[in-house]
Amino acid sequence: MINFEGQVIVITGGCGTLGAAMAVELELCDATVVILDMENQNPREYAKKITSHDRIFGFAIDITDETSVKDVFSVIVSEFGQINSVINSAAATGEMIVRDGGEFPSFEETPLESWKKVMDVNITGNFLIAREIGPIFIKQEHGNLLNVSSIYGIRGPDHRIYEGQPFSSFAAYSASKAAVHGLTMWLATYWAAKHIRVNTLVPGGVFNDHNDEFSNSYSNRTPLGRMAVPSDMVGMALFLISNRADYITGQQFIVDGGLSAW
Repeated sequence: MINFEGQVIVITGGCGTLGAAMAVELELCDATVVILDMENQNPREYAKKITSHDRIFGFAIDITDETSVKDVFSVIVSEFGQINSVINSAAATGEMIVRDGGEFPSFEETPLESWKKVMDVNITGNFLIAREIGPIFIKQEHGNLLNVSSIYGIRGPDHRIYEGQPFSSFAAYSASKAAVHGLTMWLATYWAAKHIRVNTLVPGGVFNDHNDEFSNSYSNRTPLGRMAVPSDMVGMALFLISNRADYITGQQFIVDGGLSAW
């Protein structure tokens, strides 16, 4: 059994589909969980909504702003005394763009500002979190960092399944998610002597109220014949930050229903 009793685990993007699923399961494994998300996601109230044992707490953060990152992690250490693991699951995704009323221009018409915004969240945010957590982990002489990438960071999308959809794959997402594992490998070798492990989780497409046409098209691209659900990612995430994975660092773990095998 994997148990996290006495551990404090921080999840960025904690109000998102994957982050919330991980938080709930970690609490059931006796962890104290801190979910971080943008103020407009109301992470404090969301934490109260999903907790069952009063061990999930929420804080607002802007991971693209270094002052916000510094302040929030200072508060977490002050209140909880330690941080054992961080899961970086915050990301600018297609679903987020749809939710915020954004558009999906062609690659040739993509504004530079849109490219920079995605990069700021998906890779610069990971850098700022890692830079802030590093001294905390080093002082503790242990720590786990799990970065969440995407199947589109290691494989090109089948653009045909997006035809006629109100959303699309976009280049900045793929490029930023590919960069995530580069950061993972660099940090893994840099921090190894300090007993700090860093790995990458690579999810396939996770169902998030997609319409039937898209869900069926994506499912037909996977050997297991379906999109992932959040719980499909939880087991691998918990394993990688547990002591069962003490000899694993600098690696990426693909959970995609076999899509990358075809």
